[in-house]
Amino acid sequence: MKKTNVILILMVAMITIVGGAAYFGTRGGTNNSAKQANENNQSKSVKPESVTEMAKRAQAFIEISDFKGALGLSSKAVAIDDKNSDAWAALSSAHYWMGDHKDAVEAADKALALDSKNVEALKMKAMAQLAQGSRTDALDTINEATDINSKDSVLWAEKSGILLANVLQDGQGAATNEQVLEAADKALALDDKNLTALSNKVSALLNTGDGPKANEVADRALAVDPKSSYLYTMKSNALLKMDKFDEALAAANKAIKLSPDDQGAWAAKGDALAKLGREDEVGEVNTKLMELMKL
Repeated sequence: MKKTNVILILMVAMITIVGGAAYFGTRGGTNNSAKQANENNQSKSVKPESVTEMAKRAQAFIEISDFKGALGLSSKAVAIDDKNSDAWAALSSAHYWMGDHKDAVEAADKALALDSKNVEALKMKAMAQLAQGSRTDALDTINEATDINSKDSVLWAEKSGILLANVLQDGQGAATNEQVLEAADKALALDDKNLTALSNKVSALLNTGDGPKANEVADRALAVDPKSSYLYTMKSNALLKMDKFDEALAAANKAIKLSPDDQGAWAAKGDALAKLGREDEVGEVNTKLMELMKL
């Protein structure tokens, strides 16, 4: 392969960071259902909604990706009662999903000042810390959460992602692939369809060079989310490690079909084509990658 081709594909590989904070499953529902629930609540001739109920409803808005709605409702909740830990945790979550990570940490801290065992606040603080690049702080925070509640699959899945981020950024310093696998397995023991845990497990297995096992877990994940270009890209990478280059190319093409602008998928396709000796097509892939990367 030409040197420029190798460098370009490696650049894309470095861009693709895998982790629980980076991979989230598709959220179900529609905004209309949330609006209807809001209208129904307002029309009831009963006592006003409690702040805790408002916090729960804000979290429901997040589940359907109505982050602005969640931010508005949780902000209203803390304005009514700034001593409610759940309301601050909901506000932290809303800020996180809106991309306001500094505000997410501050809101989580206010929740934790009121209730140090609020695991939702700890989870959101850890995710926001990770997004800010504070990987070791995020790990300390999520460890607090799993110490409080060791039976929550989501917490273990997020921990696997934070551990993976530490591995990818710091090598085998602050965390190891074995620790990622342990946390992912704890999540999967509680919920065998947890996509974050499955995804992070695939990544850790790829890091250790275990292509067959990574491919097996990728298939488990695809059974849960068959329309994930990211998972097909991971499957392609696993098949490459197994020297199944034609199958790897097919998986990469599926990823591209699902998400035509996915740089990781195009890089995986380039790797597969290079292994098959199809240099002219590798050049075409690199042209596409340069276009996507605005080089």
